[in-house]
This record gives sequence, structure tokens and C-alpha cells, in this order.
Amino acid sequence: MEALNEEKSKILFLSKTLNLQEEEKWAGFEEYSCYTLKLADGMPSAMPLAITVAAGLLLARRSEALAELKMLGESIISSLKQYSPCEGMNKILQMSYADLSLPLRSCILYLSVFPENYTINKDRLILLWEAEGIIKRIDKEFSWVTGERYFNELISRRLIQPVFHLSSSHLAVGCTVHTLILDFIRSLSREENFAMTAKEFISVPFPCDTIRRLSLDCRNEDEADTLSTSSVDLSRMRSLTVFRDAKGKLGPPYSLADKIPDPQRLPWVSEHGEEMRATKALEVSINSILAFKLLRVLDLGDTRNLKNHHVKGIGGLVLLRYLGLERTGINELPEDIGKLEQLETLDLRGNIGLTTFPASAVNLRELRHLLVKVDATNIWEMPKLQQALTIHVESSSSLGNVVELLRKSEQLRTLGISMGTFVPTKTNLVSFLDEVVKSKVQFLNLDYRFPGSKAIHKLVDSWEKVTAQLETKFEPRRFFLTISYLYGSRVTHNMSSLASLTHLDIYLDEANAEDLLVLEGLTNLVLLTFLAMDCYVIGRFIIKGGIFPFLKVFSFRVMNSWMGLEFEKGAMPQLQRLGRGFHVLNQGGQEYRDIGIEQLACLTRVHAVTFCKEATVSEVEAVEGAIRDKVSEIATKPILELSRENQEEMWTEEQRQATLAYQLSEETSIGQFKDDDQIREHEGQVSGMDSKSTQEWRTEDEDPMWKDKRKHNTPSKKQLFENVQKRELHRNISSLSDKMKDAGRKFIGRPKLSKNSNKFKLESSTEEEHQMRKGKREALHTIPRK
Repeated sequence: MEALNEEKSKILFLSKTLNLQEEEKWAGFEEYSCYTLKLADGMPSAMPLAITVAAGLLLARRSEALAELKMLGESIISSLKQYSPCEGMNKILQMSYADLSLPLRSCILYLSVFPENYTINKDRLILLWEAEGIIKRIDKEFSWVTGERYFNELISRRLIQPVFHLSSSHLAVGCTVHTLILDFIRSLSREENFAMTAKEFISVPFPCDTIRRLSLDCRNEDEADTLSTSSVDLSRMRSLTVFRDAKGKLGPPYSLADKIPDPQRLPWVSEHGEEMRATKALEVSINSILAFKLLRVLDLGDTRNLKNHHVKGIGGLVLLRYLGLERTGINELPEDIGKLEQLETLDLRGNIGLTTFPASAVNLRELRHLLVKVDATNIWEMPKLQQALTIHVESSSSLGNVVELLRKSEQLRTLGISMGTFVPTKTNLVSFLDEVVKSKVQFLNLDYRFPGSKAIHKLVDSWEKVTAQLETKFEPRRFFLTISYLYGSRVTHNMSSLASLTHLDIYLDEANAEDLLVLEGLTNLVLLTFLAMDCYVIGRFIIKGGIFPFLKVFSFRVMNSWMGLEFEKGAMPQLQRLGRGFHVLNQGGQEYRDIGIEQLACLTRVHAVTFCKEATVSEVEAVEGAIRDKVSEIATKPILELSRENQEEMWTEEQRQATLAYQLSEETSIGQFKDDDQIREHEGQVSGMDSKSTQEWRTEDEDPMWKDKRKHNTPSKKQLFENVQKRELHRNISSLSDKMKDAGRKFIGRPKLSKNSNKFKLESSTEEEHQMRKGKREALHTIPRK
């Protein structure tokens, strides 16, 4: 890493100290900023990391008197001027570490157990801090809240780098640690005998006779053998973390939301889809672990492809407080797990085959964090539960168990419910929701992805009935709802009754403007994910000022079209991250369809996903170029993330030319038929030829090269005529669209909503459009499906 010159050092320092969101500013910010500008004038040439950490240190002390800030600023400038860039950076890190409180020092030293370039999941880290006794509850504060406050302070001090996930939260879901900072932390950790990695253990003389915390990477057999061959006393070790995937991929379901995992990240599948086999080193490690009877923390979360027999005998580790087995592939727990009477955290997320608990689990009376999708049998017998993610409800009795848990638990703060395909009665729902609003739950996650629209209507109606009787509003810190509407279903009209909803993931088969319009009453939304397979709205969704005043994350995707958005001034005033999906073949040109994106005054990040199926490289690059050009015009200069989906299904230019030539020949040959009756008659004649070779019904004078290219993937004649019908329909729709440009704008079919429902409007919604959309749906439904 090279040092910056004085001018670039000054620019970087000011960007890190003054470029803050409105909610990050404080009463004395103006005075602070004036001093910072003066301080920046004396900024010498320095390494970027040293400047960044120095800025974080100055921000952490912002509430102090100006005289004390000046002393700190002079010390920072002196350290950067007096020493070489590398030494100056080390001095700044020492100053930042010395400024931490004792709990925060332990928190940052704990980062030494993780590998380099590793993405650390926030949930996992906070639970490990708690199990180690680092987090101390303050004034009966929920321990999770304390841990999250520590995590955010390390981010604000620029000692860790936050990692975000668009579909999880507006808050960071994890972090990474710069390599130079990690080296500094590990040197301190060795000096204080806080923790040791097996790699350090092998290569660096260890000054102490015992090790308290050890982490190892089982991909390296030398490290794995450390447990069985070490000459240093490991019998008193109280924390062991085992890694096997040092890449540390992060994302749902491994955040607090605990979503359904991406199939490409299943724990037993490698990058190429082959089953991963446990190495000999892994076998040695697992067999050795059970001998360490003083272990309090055992984290095997990255040890993939464990078998059920590997955890037999785990009940012998009676002092365990934390057992991490997420993404390991285990689908059955041993009966002796009930012997772990001191266990506080059991993390089994990502193990899809695991759905039930052994009967002995009711003995886990100290359990506070249960992170696994299981049924609700006897869960109410765990009186100290603070987190329960995710309870799988498949019957009235299991929902009754959840109700019993809510009634008896005084400490439950986080509750996740997945309804599966079960549709509870309205009476049961009212009983459940009534206990929810009476409880102390602060984080509520309801997954209604599978029950269907009728179940969602029941949920909304029941919620409206329960909350109407409350004297004070139910306002949890986070209320996350995931819902899915099947074909033909519309968003529930009284959705605004869920006023306390903060996070919403909504999936639709077919979307229209009214669906998004219904959601405008959810004024407390912080995150909104709106995903549809198709959309029959012509033009754009226009979002006016005042909509979603607290929304910080907005993801909008229509899979089969490039549906545009138009943001007017004042729309989504606090939006920080925008996610958009663009279907390359359906975007109707290479221009960027969203209008007014520059009106989003707080935008810091844009994530654009291009769906590349049957598109060529040049087409995809043209679309990405249009996105890049548009985002570069935004005054806030947001970070742009570009990603591609279905990239393996992209076409070459030769495939595109062959397809266009074939479609042209078929559309020409269709002209021989006078009307639809002749087409249907001919379809009947050729339907018996479907199973024949494709070359038998092609014209004899066709170029043989095209025959070979299409030999294995050409559709039947019947399917071709269906495709022609669809193309004719779309041509008619395009023709109607052109005619409507000068038509009047009379709104059709507006639902009866709140008084302010005019904040959303259609760009074009005439009587002709209304009939055209109706005709389009009916026409598409009459075409036979494959």
C-alpha cells in the first residue's frame, strides 16, 4: 500500500470525517466541521488506512470539548509527520486501540480467530462475544442490542468494514477486517495470550504454556493435526473455532432474517455441484475435539459435510455455552445433547434436512438463542429463550405451542415463524397475534411465502382486529414479513393496517400499479423488496414525494420485462440503497428506463442485476453501459454494483443470427394462411409430425449450416405457430401503445384506499389501455402451454 500525497490525504480525511448522513450529525457538528477543515490543511502524506482510522478516532471523540479534540488532532498530525508511512499507521492503530473501552478491546481482539479476507457474519460474532462473556448487559438491556451497539461502534471507528446485503436489512449484516489491521490485532492477541490461530501456533514460538482460544483451518492437514500432536497443553482450552471455507460467503439465510438459502450455497455442494467429502484432517480434528472437556465455545460453522456420527458424544462437553453447527450438513442431533445444561446458543441454520429435535432437548433450560428451522414441539419449556429462529408451524397444535411460549417467556425478544403450507384459522391467528402484541418481542419475522393469498388475507384481517383494540401502538424494533401471491392474486386491499411493519418482501406472479399503490399506507417501512414475474403496466410506475418517508432500502424487479420507475422530487427521502433488475431482451432498447433517480438525495449504493438469458455479450454490455452512465450522473456519487443472472444461458452472435433468420422464415410462411381457422387446421395436420426429425419438415433449400445449429433445440411446428400468435399479439399491443401517446389520461379501476392514495399514479391509464391489458391477459391464457 502506497502513501497518498498531501492533497489526496486531505481529500480522503475530509470525506471520512464530514461526509455523514443527516441522522449521524449532532448538535455541535458545525463547530466540529470547522476545526476538521483546519486540521485537514496540515495533513501530511500518509497511507489511506492510517487516514481512515484517524478519522474514525476523531469521530468517536466528537462529543468532547473542542480543546480536547484539538489535543487529539495534534497528536494524530504529529504521529503522521514524525514517522514513516508504515510506522505512522501503526501509531494511529495504537492510539485507536488505547481509546477503546475494555469490552470493546476484547471484542476487537476476538476478530483474530478469523482468517484473512473472511466475511464475518454479524449474528455469529455477537453470539460468540456473548458466549465468551465479553458482552455485559447494561441496565437489563437485551444482550443482542448491546452486542449490536459494540459492532456499530467498531464500524464508526473505521476498524472494521461493514458488509451489506440488499435483501436482508438497511443495517450491516457482517464485516471484513483489513489485512493490516488484522495483523495488528493478532500481534496484540499473542502478547496478551488472548487467542491463537493454528497457523501462528506452528510458525511462531508461543510464549505461554496454555492456550485459551484456538482457531484452525481444516483444509491444511498440518493445522488440523495440531489438536492431536501439539506439545503445548490444550486441555485447558475453552474456545475452538474450525474453518474449512476461508472465502466466507455471506448472505441470507445467515442474517437475523434467516431466509431460505440459495441452492448454490447449500452446505454440501461445492462450486461445481459435486458432493464434498470430509478429508482425513477433518476426521482427526472432530475425533480430537471431544477430549477437550473444558470447552465453552465450539464453533464448527464452516466445517462443511459433517456427518451425524461426528457429533455423537457431544453431550460430554458439559460446559459448552455455544455450539455452532450451521451449514454443516447435519440432519439429526444425538440424544445426549440434552446433557448440555449450560448451553446458551445452538446455531443450526442452513441444515435443511434437520426439522426435529430429540426429546432430551427440553433439558436445555439455559438456552437463550435457538437458531434452526424446527417444529414447535415443547419449545415453550425453554424459559430463558431470547431468540427463536425459525419455528416451523405446520398445524394448529404447533401454533398453540408458540402461543404458550409467548405467554410463559419473559425474555423472548426475537421470534421467527414460518407457516409452510399450513393455513391457520382466523381464531388461531387472532390468539397468536394477541400474544405477540402483549409480549416483549422486539424482532418479529413472519414468513408467509407458501400458504397463499387466502392465508395472507386472514393474517391482515386478524392483525387489524387485534391492533384495533390496543391503547398504544405495537412498535417493535423490526417487523419483517415475507409474503407471496400466486397467479391472479392481488395485494390485500387493507394492507395498510400492518402499520408497524418495517421490512417487507413481497412476491407476485403478475404485478400492476395498484399493487404498489396499496402499500403506500405502510409508512414505517425501512426495507421493501418488490419482485414480480411479469407486469402488464405500460409506461412507468411514478413515485411522488412523501411516499415511504423512512424507506432506506428499495429493491424492485420484474423478471420478464424492464419496467421503469420515475422518482419525483421528495420521493423516498431517506433511501440509501436501490436494487434494480433488468431483463436484457425485454428492455426495448439500450437506454436506462428509470427517470428521476437523481432526485434520491441520500442514495449511497445502487445494485443492478441484469438477466442475461438468450442475450448476447454485446447486448448485456450495452445495457450495463447505460446503467453505468445514468448512475454516474447522480450528485451523491453512489457505489454501483453490477451483477448478472443466467449468464450461462447467454447466446453467441452466431446463435442470435440463426434464430433471427429462422423467425423471419417462419413469419413469412405464416402469410399463406388467410385466417386463424386455416392455421388451426394446419396445426392439426402437422401435430403428428412433432416426434419426427426436425429436418424432415424443413424446406429442402434451407442452408444446411442452420439445420445443424438447430437440430437439437428446434421446437415443434405446433409450438412455432403458438409463438407466431404471441408475436402477432405483442405487435398489436405495440401498435396500440403508439396510438395512446396522444390519448387522454382517465384513471381506470382505482381501488378505494386512503385519502392520500393519489401519491402513486400511472403514467398512462386510459380506457383503451384498460381494455388492452384485459385483452392481453385473456389472449395469453388461451394459448396452449407446453
